[in-house]
Amino acid sequence: MPSDFFQRGIYLGLLLCLTVGCQPAAPVGYSLADAPSRVESWDTPYAPGGRVLATPHYRMYVGSKRAELANTLPGFMEGAHANYCELTGLSPKKNLAPMTLYMMADRAQWVAVTKSLVTENLDLYLRIEAGGYCFRGTCVFWDIGGLSSFQVAAHEGLHQFLFFHLTDRVPMWLEEALGTAAEGFQLYNDRVVFSPHYNTGRMANLQAAIVGNRLIPLSKLLTMHAGDAVGQSRPGLAVEYYAQLWSLIMYIRGEPAWRAGMERMLADAAAGRLSEGLGQSPREWAAMRQSGAAYFRTIGELTFRRYITDDLPAFEKGLRDYQRKLAGLK
Repeated sequence: MPSDFFQRGIYLGLLLCLTVGCQPAAPVGYSLADAPSRVESWDTPYAPGGRVLATPHYRMYVGSKRAELANTLPGFMEGAHANYCELTGLSPKKNLAPMTLYMMADRAQWVAVTKSLVTENLDLYLRIEAGGYCFRGTCVFWDIGGLSSFQVAAHEGLHQFLFFHLTDRVPMWLEEALGTAAEGFQLYNDRVVFSPHYNTGRMANLQAAIVGNRLIPLSKLLTMHAGDAVGQSRPGLAVEYYAQLWSLIMYIRGEPAWRAGMERMLADAAAGRLSEGLGQSPREWAAMRQSGAAYFRTIGELTFRRYITDDLPAFEKGLRDYQRKLAGLK
């Protein structure tokens, strides 16, 4: 849906360059040294001297010449793919062709690729100032420096994973919350360890929202999408929206019954059974799916009540306590 893709693109356009801690050694994780199975030259007008890197789950078109990014991206994204399976409880889809990812050297290269790829709302995508987007299952980034390029790739890669693994669309609160969970990682020499807790930028934004008494009521958060937060009059609303989704997904994952409910929702969506899980008739579901952006507003609270808990007041009370503890304010 065009508006959904635009919302993700705008979010990444405002994404802050977040800092991820590095430690000297790691007991577990995924190797960053795994070489791609095949390397081909990719010489185009917008990426002279580029390369195509093939891995089990990705086909990466890399224009960036930054060695630490180009050489590490294959292992990082394969590790991220395994992390997506852990976050969602979904198994890798069989016989799925490698997913396409572009990592360009700079914004000029990124603009050239975007103009050749995006067929709807192009002017809106071209307003993105840093990062990238996922359009119809294809991720397109440019190297914004440091570890931020990896964090953007991890977030948008989650959207790409769901695009190919789900038949029904899940509510926006869940998809974007999983995206923030996917961002968390730490580097240990030649390994990467993923965890939703490794996200200092989201932590800082959550602290700011709590101290400023700007936490969004749960009933509203469940029906929001990025477009409701981006471009509004209050600066910082977008990053605080994502920070609250980050805390929400960790709270859900911390309770076995809620986590199991979330995984059931994703499994039903993967199998095209979300309408059954929500008690919708075929006619009701067809009308809902054709409602555009209203689809996500409609299923936001409905899915939460069916799969997580119907007691929103009690859940929100516990969530507020958890958020303050998570932010180190209690």
